Amino acid sequence: MTKLIVWALILGSLAVSLFVGIGYMNRDAGRLIGFAVAPADENGQSELQIVVNPLVLMQCDPPPYKPDVYKPDYASFMNTHFEVDAGNGPLNNWRQGGFKTRQISEAQAGAADFIGLAHVPAGTPITITYHPQKGEPEKYVMQLDGSPQDFKRRTFDAAY
Repeated sequence: MTKLIVWALILGSLAVSLFVGIGYMNRDAGRLIGFAVAPADENGQSELQIVVNPLVLMQCDPPPYKPDVYKPDYASFMNTHFEVDAGNGPLNNWRQGGFKTRQISEAQAGAADFIGLAHVPAGTPITITYHPQKGEPEKYVMQLDGSPQDFKRRTFDAAY
């Protein structure tokens, strides 16, 4: 009888640990996105720079095309998929950068399609929300304190 109780406890604890372990493995670990925040300029604005690589483009709807020049409208893509809130509502002032900036070298950017640039108030806490598919509940959030930051790929945490 004692052996039966011991085996039941062992198998029960194994089942619970398997259940917890599988739940941990299935959780969303977030999305890795590279970005930098430039030091403030004379107008009190910092430049937020986000590297958009092929992996980000594969996870999202493709950028719309400008009908007059037959080029992707990357500013519209950034406004759709990256929401930046600096405390006074979302900012929609994205524009397309090249393959490098003062804070991000071409080697750091890697196989970037472009770098999205937006002006944010310097020293203000910033919340960046990444929506891979607009209209879906899936979103990823990064909180920044507003200080200048060198380029680094950081994990945006799942927030859904």
